[in-house]
Amino acid sequence: MEQGAREELFRNPRHPYTQALLSAVPLPDPRAAGQQQKIRLRGDLPSPANPPSGCVFRTRCPLFGALGAEQQQRCISEVPRPASAAAPACHHSGLESAALAGVQ
Repeated sequence: MEQGAREELFRNPRHPYTQALLSAVPLPDPRAAGQQQKIRLRGDLPSPANPPSGCVFRTRCPLFGALGAEQQQRCISEVPRPASAAAPACHHSGLESAALAGVQ
């Protein structure tokens, strides 16, 4: 879903799946761990035998529900491709910060 330089990926994850994965990594400092925001994904796990059309992450994506019908249709019908090697494979990667701020 996302690739790039290790330091940049850990410092600034841009795909909602990457953000959720990194929020689950335990921190060695108890004070920092207490301040760490965990992202808990909801929704249906996609079947590897019969993956959903379009974006395979859309069934659990916290951005999907916040999108308009036209934007959701794009997620349903079109597989996202990264615009560059450092870009996430997400049609709406610019929205993740606002949408994920309230997800816990």
